[in-house]
Amino acid sequence: MATPFISIAIITKDSGRTLEACLKSIVAQHYSAHEIIIVDALSRDATLEIAGRYAHRAVSLDAHFTKSRNVGFSYAKGDILLSVDSDMVLEAGLLGDIASRMDGHGALVIPELGYGRSFLSRLKSLEKRCYIGDPYMESARAFSRKAFDAVAGYDESLVFGEDRDIHCRIAASFPVGRTERRLYHNTDGLSFGADIRKFYRYGGSARSYVSKKIPGTKKVLSPSRFLFLGHGRILIQSPIESLGLIWLKGAESAAFGLGYLLSGRGR
Repeated sequence: MATPFISIAIITKDSGRTLEACLKSIVAQHYSAHEIIIVDALSRDATLEIAGRYAHRAVSLDAHFTKSRNVGFSYAKGDILLSVDSDMVLEAGLLGDIASRMDGHGALVIPELGYGRSFLSRLKSLEKRCYIGDPYMESARAFSRKAFDAVAGYDESLVFGEDRDIHCRIAASFPVGRTERRLYHNTDGLSFGADIRKFYRYGGSARSYVSKKIPGTKKVLSPSRFLFLGHGRILIQSPIESLGLIWLKGAESAAFGLGYLLSGRGR
């Protein structure tokens, strides 16, 4: 059986702080049958300089990330397509794990954990730990070429929930599996203000997602999810961070709700 070729698309925007660690983690994989495609949204920092040292192709495109992901994969040569964020690093052996498990599947969920030193980063890391194995919060990042093409890639009309959307569309026609190896998300550079603004933007664009009636939408958006009921064994290990996380999710939910309500004015 031929070794599957993996095309990795990374979307960047002023990602110089985290990109090199991401790319080094790919290059360090003991799986050479891969290519790296960077789609950059007109960065003003050292992003493109760093990309030039590692990527097989770098494209500049002033577009939203859903379109950028589709454009990146339009250049892909691979049998397997992998979407990675520029602030993530790959666990050793992940590419080989993806290649060995994709056969018979349309997509694979890759468990994600966070890391960082700031208090906010520790809250985000705790949140990701609670989502491991949650079928409503985890979404596939690795796709077979056949499945990705069958659903015509990411829905470019979505700003929020595009990962969940493509996961569900593929799952309707193809089996979805998961890897054992993980992705690690660097959240150290995140500020509270930027986080709240992001959730406000998500809320402002969420009507397009809600209108698609994607399976599990009510559970994904339910504020009760962010009380993390059923995760007591994880939360009790970090009581201060747990209280902080519940407060943070309340603030994010409020920002999301405000964005959602204001987006409906004048309709």
